[in-house]
Order: sequence, then structure tokens, then C-alpha cells
Amino acid sequence: MAPYIPPHRRGRRQQAAAAAENTSTRKEEDLYVLNNAFHRICCINLDARIDKWKLIQRDAEKVGISFQQRIERFSAVEGNNQHQQQQQQKNDDDDVCLEWDGTMDAKYNRHGRPGPRTMTPSEVGCALSHIQLWRQLVQEEQPMHNNPNPAMLILEDDARFSQVRGRSRFATAFAKAWKLLPEDWGFLYLGLSDRGERTWLDDDDDETVDTTIAEAARFAAHHDDDDDRVTNPSIRLYQPDYGYHTHAYAIRKETAQRLLDNLPVCGPIDVWLADNQWFSSSQQQQQGVYCAVIGNEGWKLEDGTYEGTDLVIQQRRGIANDIEHCS
Repeated sequence: MAPYIPPHRRGRRQQAAAAAENTSTRKEEDLYVLNNAFHRICCINLDARIDKWKLIQRDAEKVGISFQQRIERFSAVEGNNQHQQQQQQKNDDDDVCLEWDGTMDAKYNRHGRPGPRTMTPSEVGCALSHIQLWRQLVQEEQPMHNNPNPAMLILEDDARFSQVRGRSRFATAFAKAWKLLPEDWGFLYLGLSDRGERTWLDDDDDETVDTTIAEAARFAAHHDDDDDRVTNPSIRLYQPDYGYHTHAYAIRKETAQRLLDNLPVCGPIDVWLADNQWFSSSQQQQQGVYCAVIGNEGWKLEDGTYEGTDLVIQQRRGIANDIEHCS
């Protein structure tokens, strides 16, 4: 026999059940958007670091089983392998240039120094791994839904998807960002340590800015409301001026081809992209390059809005970094 529920509690019980059902339905819809946005989802992982592959798999499971199953493991180029370095010198001269100019990097990186610098073997391996995935995207013969300009989501194995106290909100945040993304997009950062000025997509929309400030105020008043932070993250998009990291980004076929046309990579791949403004047209810098953030979190800005937090963060604690950066 079912337990007796007093009449005054039945309404609240029904409301809670309906809310839970709506949340579950919305999460499935958000997962559908995430899974169907990309022709492929690939994670770069060294053969010697299967431990990191297991970690990102475990983290992706919190996003959703269907998303976890879509992630392909891509065997990273081992930059420290002497044989592969010899092969690189023989076959990959057109892909990577070991010598690069650190002048622009030093402007934004307090640890950097201007002038000639040399890529480390692990930086070379990282760059070649990304280049190989760009080539695979360009060479795809049967893109999803016959889309002539399909997209690939590229992850590095230290990527971690946004969550609140163990509850993932990545799919919901991504679905919102995807809806806001302009049609001209070619490169979308889901995590970026940016420098310089941001060009917010909604800065010319007074109504949107007012809404963003209102959402920031709501967040400040209810920052302990975990349900709201999980189910209703506020998303903003901006165009970066400069930035670091390639642990989570989406790229379209035409953009991948443009990058391949401008090889070799000279320097760490994230620096090479930013140094060259992602090889956008000279008429419009950073054309098609965007970054999505959860806009009502992070450092508070002078205008009352927030700097935002990444949809995908880079885990730095508890695991060894596989990239030795040039000095």
C-alpha cells in the first residue's frame, strides 16, 4: 500500500515531480544538440597516458552516456620519441617550423621572452596531433547530414567539462552557446585563457546587455542556488584578441583548410594561432573566431557583469603535464 500523503503536501510533490521531468527532458534535448553539432568528437591522448584517457571518459559520462560514447581517442604524436623526431625532420618540414619569434607572446605572457625561441619536442608533438586532426576533417568524404562545411570538436585529455558540485552542466551550456553562435563561425573556443580586449557579441544590443547585468545581479543574490547554476547558466559569446590553450575547441572544415594552407606551425600551436589572428581576413580580424563563457560567473567587472567561466576547463592539479614549454 502506498504511503499516505496529506492533501497539503500532494501539490508540492506533484510540482517537484513535474519539475524533475522537465529538467530530464531538457537535458536530453541539450545532449541531442551537443551530439549532433559535430561530425566527430576527438580527444588527443598519448599512448603512455591511458590514465588521462580514463579520467576524461569518466568526466564525459557525467555529461551523458551518449556524449561519452561519441568521443574518439586519437593517439597523440609522441614528441619525445627520437624515431618520430627523425620522421618529423624527414616528412614534416612543411608542417612545423621549430624556430619562432616570441615577441608577441612576451607581450601577453609574463613568463615569455621576446626574440628567437625553439619549440620543444612535446610542443612539436602537440602541434602535429592537431594538424593531423585538421587534415582528417578536411578529407572527410561523407560529412554528417551532407553538410559541406562539417565541424569537429577537438579535446585534449586534460579537458574537464563544466559542473557544479559534481553535477554536469556542460550540455546545457553548450546548447545555449550553439543557439547564439553566428552562422559565420569557423573556430569556437569552449575554454580559453584570453588576453587583450574582448569584443562581446551583444555589446551593441542594449536589451541584451541589460539582461546580462540583471542575470549577474540574480547570480550574486543566489550564488548558492546550485539548481539554477546547473539548469540555467547564462551564456555569452565574444571574439578574442589573443589567448592561450587548445584543450577544447570546435573547428569547421573550411577553417581547418585555411589553417593547413598557412602551415608550417611556428611555435606552440595556441601561440601560433593567436599570433596570426587565426589567419582571418585582413578586412575583419578574428573573423569567425568566437569563445563561449558562462557569463554570470567569474571575476566581477566594472560594468556590473562578470568575466565568465569556461565551458571546458583545463585540469592542472593532480595530473602531470605532458607538454614541456620552451623557455
